[in-house]
Amino acid sequence: MGGTAAAPRTVTVTVRPFIWLLGLAPLLAGCTLEMRVEHQLLCRTNEMRWVRETLYFGATRVHGGEVDAAQWTDFEKSVLLERFPRGFTVFTGKGHWRDDSGVAFDEAVRVVTIDHADDVSGNAAVRRVISDYRVRFDQEAVLHERSAACVSLKDGD
Repeated sequence: MGGTAAAPRTVTVTVRPFIWLLGLAPLLAGCTLEMRVEHQLLCRTNEMRWVRETLYFGATRVHGGEVDAAQWTDFEKSVLLERFPRGFTVFTGKGHWRDDSGVAFDEAVRVVTIDHADDVSGNAAVRRVISDYRVRFDQEAVLHERSAACVSLKDGD
C-alpha cells in the first residue's frame, strides 16, 4: 500500500475532576498508599514548636496477669525518666481493646504525654519506650499518637 502517511491527530479530552482516579482503582487494588500532609503550626514568638507524643499503655498482659503499680513505677524510673529526663505526664484510666484475634476487653491503662523537640534522638527515644514496654510486659501493642505543639517553658509569657 503506497501513499502518504497520515498526519498525527491531536485529541483534546476534558475530564471532570477526580473522574480520572476511577481509572487508577484497578491498578491500586491491594496497594498501600501513605500520604503525609504537613500543616505549618504557627507558634508565638515566645513558644517553641515541639512534638507531643501520647502513648497508651494497657495493663493487661497477653498471657495473663496485669502490670501492677510497683512494676509501673519501676518502668517510669528506669525507662521513661531515663529517656525523657525533662519530664512527662501520666494519667490513669480505663481502656477498651480488641486484640488481633478479635477478642474485646476492658483494661486499666496509663496514658503518658511527652513533649519534646522534633529531632532524631527524641523520636528514637519514643520508639524505644514503646518497644521496652511491649517486651517487658508482654504487650501486643502500645497506641501512639503524635501531634505538633507550641510549648512555652516560662510562666506568663
